[in-house]
Amino acid sequence: MLRKENGKRHVLKRMMLVTAVVVMAITAGTAAAYFTDSDEEVNTFTIGNVKIDIKEPNWDPENGKNVTPLQEISKDPIISNVGANEAYVFAEITVPRASVVLEDENGISQSEQQIDIFTYELNSGWKQIGKTNDNKNSVYTYAYVEENGTLKPLAEETDTPAIFDSVTLANIVDSQLDGQKLEIKVEAMAIQTDGIAPDQPQEVLALIRA
Repeated sequence: MLRKENGKRHVLKRMMLVTAVVVMAITAGTAAAYFTDSDEEVNTFTIGNVKIDIKEPNWDPENGKNVTPLQEISKDPIISNVGANEAYVFAEITVPRASVVLEDENGISQSEQQIDIFTYELNSGWKQIGKTNDNKNSVYTYAYVEENGTLKPLAEETDTPAIFDSVTLANIVDSQLDGQKLEIKVEAMAIQTDGIAPDQPQEVLALIRA
């Protein structure tokens, strides 16, 4: 009888020990979850920002003086992401227009026509998504894109390729624009990538302009 009772007591002790271990494990798990939640509640968040700059490494203002017909001038606008977040970027190029007489490749004067005074060749990585014009200017809108035409994120501290490398003055007859100061305006725009689908560049640009 005594052995049996001792045996029961021994089993009871073992059961209590196992139960205690399980309770301790649950308690420890609960405590760990509690501290994790507490950590998350007091995390420090740094607010990001979108900021861009335009640079033209090969542009020399001296080269813009006394320009002659068909002269090619180095001008290579590049957009730099100097903010803390990646961004989708766009560019608007405003080119002066005028009604002028041109010479063709054989030196023959053509009829007077309204044209862009300067032309350029768009580089790869950029896609035209809009154009407007009046008697004074043409405004071209471009998006920085992937090969498939969707918007390409510009990472922080990186640059786009140049939108174009140079501009060329039209082959204007005689001195129709002598002494005039003509401006090519480059404007860059950017918006955060988070939460924005890149497949419709025009719609994303509309968000910037809204």
